[in-house]
Amino acid sequence: MNEPITYKRVKVWDDDLEHSIKELAISLHGEATTDVASPLDLDRLIEIAKLYVPDSRERALFTAERYVPEVKDSLIIGVMASKISQKYYSKNTFAENIVWLVDPDERKTALTVGFNLLQMLVDWGRERGVDEINISQDSAINSTSFNKMMEHRGYNFVGCNYRMELNQ
Repeated sequence: MNEPITYKRVKVWDDDLEHSIKELAISLHGEATTDVASPLDLDRLIEIAKLYVPDSRERALFTAERYVPEVKDSLIIGVMASKISQKYYSKNTFAENIVWLVDPDERKTALTVGFNLLQMLVDWGRERGVDEINISQDSAINSTSFNKMMEHRGYNFVGCNYRMELNQ
């Protein structure tokens, strides 16, 4: 775990990226309360992830990768897909996370990976002149700790998500 982490905005999709995102998703699925009723569909995940790779003003995919000497390759340990939208009631724009995944082992040792991905979103949004950053968490994973961390970084709690299963 002492190898350096590389952060980047992905601009080219390749098979290694696809494989790494699938592996990360598989390792994380089942961790969130929303996962119980939603089976993992890797094809759907990749279909959506690919939408965030072309170099565009409105969408971005950020990754955190750690080199693993044993396999002589870098593995993705964090992903954030983000987009820019306009509020439905004003001309203000905001950047938001669509997907924010961090390997649980990385969360245990430090919050660096997740927050560096968040900072990439903030910087990307700032470069594009957005008015605010909106971060959502729909997994309920350590939500109390997550809220404290976000508030410590200057974010305000403004709402929450509710879910009701219809096809049980």
